[in-house]
Amino acid sequence: MSILIEKRGVFDSIQDLGRQGFRKFGINPSGVMDRAAARLINTLLGNDEDEAVLEMHFPAPVIRFQKDAIIALGGANFEASIEDENLRNWQAHTVSRGSVLRFTKKHHGNRCYLAVKGGFEIKRWLGSASTNSRARIGGFEGRTIENGDEIRFSGVKTLDMPMEKPIIARSLVPRYNNSPIIRFIAGAE
Repeated sequence: MSILIEKRGVFDSIQDLGRQGFRKFGINPSGVMDRAAARLINTLLGNDEDEAVLEMHFPAPVIRFQKDAIIALGGANFEASIEDENLRNWQAHTVSRGSVLRFTKKHHGNRCYLAVKGGFEIKRWLGSASTNSRARIGGFEGRTIENGDEIRFSGVKTLDMPMEKPIIARSLVPRYNNSPIIRFIAGAE
């Protein structure tokens, strides 16, 4: 059970909430840039909130599903579709084997996340599945996603979902706009 990257995007990688507690050894935590988005879509699918996701930038990859799956998208809206059916962010979707996921236009935000029910099968290093591209370790072979990569996922036994697709309440969805507020504390420098 896997997804096949038919066409790679720009610096897309497998990430989770990162590896904590290793900075004193010179190992950065890596991890998703948008922790809220990753947590929300994993929770929506019934995954552990720290389950690995595919962090994508625009232009995003073209992804073929080699097995039936239940997925969720979160973060920036990249106008996702499968076989001409638009997929909303923050909602669970069933995907049939052979379906191709495409992204056509970027709206507010810079990173879109793909989670798969059951999670991606990624070996953890120091407690995390996050890609550390500088150290070339973690994630999928320690690097960004390339054409032809097959990323395995645990999958589900059945694609049964409630009549109403699970969706994240609008009040919980992070707001993305072109004028973010960046807070900082002035230091001695």
